[in-house]
Amino acid sequence: MMRNEKNTINTSSITVKCILQYDPVEENFDVNLHLVCLNKKQEVCDIINYSRSNSAIKYVKSDDSAEEFSLDLSRMGEITDICFVVTILNGLKRNQNLTMIRQISFAISECNVELKFNDLSELSGETALVIGRVYLTNGIWKFEKMQEAYAANLAYQIFL
Repeated sequence: MMRNEKNTINTSSITVKCILQYDPVEENFDVNLHLVCLNKKQEVCDIINYSRSNSAIKYVKSDDSAEEFSLDLSRMGEITDICFVVTILNGLKRNQNLTMIRQISFAISECNVELKFNDLSELSGETALVIGRVYLTNGIWKFEKMQEAYAANLAYQIFL
């Protein structure tokens, strides 16, 4: 799937699975997937992660390297856009960045989305990666691959 390529989602319920494989250079290396939810004015109305769910988005499970969420697109309410963002907790403060992640695998099986990010070597100053987004347009949910990297403080300025 190429950057900015779009897939139509033909179901009201999807499961998102993100597998993070990394070789931490120190003990305190914490990588997470966040779902940043926007309304039609493109304002942040919710942020979902392993510790926070809502009625339409549920954190399903996690093992050492994978995080999984279940999304009920028929119950999104004011949410019209969901961005999938991988972040390194306190990455800037700990001098950690995305080059320390060996591979990111991201999948939405219900719409045949399967992405792999194998070479993150160019992202030496970045601590957040926007993988893609699920968004509503003309009553139809779609997925768009984005692959945009940011320093964490910049990512939070964009979304908050």
